[in-house]
Amino acid sequence: MFHLSLYAKTHNKRLMRLVEEGLNEEERFLRFNLSAMGLGKLSQDDHWQLLRLAEQKAVEPCVEALQYHLNRGVQAVTQYLNSNKAINAKPARTAKKTPA
Repeated sequence: MFHLSLYAKTHNKRLMRLVEEGLNEEERFLRFNLSAMGLGKLSQDDHWQLLRLAEQKAVEPCVEALQYHLNRGVQAVTQYLNSNKAINAKPARTAKKTPA
């Protein structure tokens, strides 16, 4: 995952585990709702900017860009969940389990 690669240098394993769990939950939600929220291209543009900053080892600008990216994501998800699109959205289909 892109975000995990940004955090990979941390020495705090507990924090890393919490971040990974949170990102896994977020990823499931976004997989089904990203296009409805209109965030696909915007999110990818942010990721390219973060990648360039990380490659340049520009730590402070990268942290600032990451904070902006995450906060904008929280705002977008909140707006989406409060919108009619989310209220009227059909639940994602899940594969039916066959009896063993």
